[in-house]
Amino acid sequence: MICNNPDRCNSDENEEVLIERAIRSASWAEEVLIVDSGSTDKTCEIATRLGARVVQQPWLGWRGQHQRAVELALHDWVMKVDADEVISKELAASIRQALGSDPDPRDGFVVRRVDEFMGRIVPSSVRRRHRDAFVRIFNRRFSVWDPDKAIHEKVKITGQFRKLPGPLLHWRNASFSRMLETYSANADVEAKAILKDHPNGPPLLLIATKAVVAVWMVLRDLWQLALRHARLSAFVHAGPGSVHQPGEGLGEATRRCRQPTVGRILPTDGRSFGLKSRTQLRAHH
Repeated sequence: MICNNPDRCNSDENEEVLIERAIRSASWAEEVLIVDSGSTDKTCEIATRLGARVVQQPWLGWRGQHQRAVELALHDWVMKVDADEVISKELAASIRQALGSDPDPRDGFVVRRVDEFMGRIVPSSVRRRHRDAFVRIFNRRFSVWDPDKAIHEKVKITGQFRKLPGPLLHWRNASFSRMLETYSANADVEAKAILKDHPNGPPLLLIATKAVVAVWMVLRDLWQLALRHARLSAFVHAGPGSVHQPGEGLGEATRRCRQPTVGRILPTDGRSFGLKSRTQLRAHH
């Protein structure tokens, strides 16, 4: 028996291509909650048909939307999942077992998210210290979304980080074109976050350091990719990986290039790319 089953909280718009797969992967939860910001496609219709509770909420920003979902949930233990993510059976089993053991409500459960790109699982470029603090299951009475994170949200916990076995599949970009759109859509928000810490613009040393780190990450991952390519068991990474890792580097460059103009243009939240992205996803399927 699970005490206070986790809820699945989505903050999405126009996700009809992906939403069913995501909801079905969370069908074991006591409640599936969808926080929708004004979808015009069949997202809400599909979610309701599958038994999810749908709540309309005008866009509050990434952190605000997630926090609103936590407040609306029926239970204290919650799990946040995006529409383009899938809870694996192994992860679902480990979540149920963990919550069934009456865990310390101050703790947060860390999941291992893996990226799927062009039909293949690609190596993660996220630093280990960030992976080890990637909390997705937490108790809302003792934890909260970090108010300083406008994007790439982070949960602040008061207890310990507890890792769970089983992957969380992240189907983020079905094509290289959508990958670029995602980075472009996020770049303004990310640039604003950087300028918040450095109102007069980041110092040259910081820019140089970030540029060196970005280049090093790409070269490191390409080298690791070459080593994996030499192994027959990892041969499948060669095609998608050779596209994905330069794209990661391009994303970092895009964020830096947007900083000088972010204060003089209308910010974008990425939703204008929805129709094209959905078309690309259908073509991929």
